[in-house]
Amino acid sequence: MAATGSHRASAAPGQLTGLLRAWNEGDRDAAEKLLPIVYVELRQQAARRVASVSARRPPAPRRAWARLPHYVEERRRLDHLRETSLM
Repeated sequence: MAATGSHRASAAPGQLTGLLRAWNEGDRDAAEKLLPIVYVELRQQAARRVASVSARRPPAPRRAWARLPHYVEERRRLDHLRETSLM
């Protein structure tokens, strides 16, 4: 079965083993049958991995928001310098 669009390629474990053995022996047709199955499986594993990482990590702050504490601290220092220089 080919993996196109939203179609899923799947195979029984025994079929996969047979395709791997045939491919190892040089059968190009076995490789053409195996690659779509492997592609779909890898995409599914990647999607599960991304979902699990996203569930554990809070969303990254935007750059401006991440710089805000530094901006506030620098602003305080500048205000302090300005006030002390006016004395």
